[in-house]
Amino acid sequence: MFVRLGDVVRALRALEARGGSARLALFERTWGHYAYAALGLALEWGLAERRGDVYRLSGRGRRLLRELDGCPVEARAVGGRLLLETPFGEYAVVRRAACCRLHENCQAGRGLPREAAGDA
Repeated sequence: MFVRLGDVVRALRALEARGGSARLALFERTWGHYAYAALGLALEWGLAERRGDVYRLSGRGRRLLRELDGCPVEARAVGGRLLLETPFGEYAVVRRAACCRLHENCQAGRGLPREAAGDA
């Protein structure tokens, strides 16, 4: 099933808004069976964790949400990788440390971190 990346981010925002965790039933009421696919990608990419029917925002998911705040970023999945399109270019999310520097550079009006420029 095709999953829009924006829906994965919306699911992460919903978890964040509920203190970091929520039951699957919340997502099923909104999205039906599509909830399994959207949350499945969040799990696969390490953005959320699951215990029974409760989904919890992971540290990596929190960092991604922080990176998306305050900087106009479009996100999409290509070839199994998460790509962020920023005003400074396209960035493939593969290294956690580089992700943090991307956010700092975007906030400061600088370009991509040196090690990230070649990843996309």
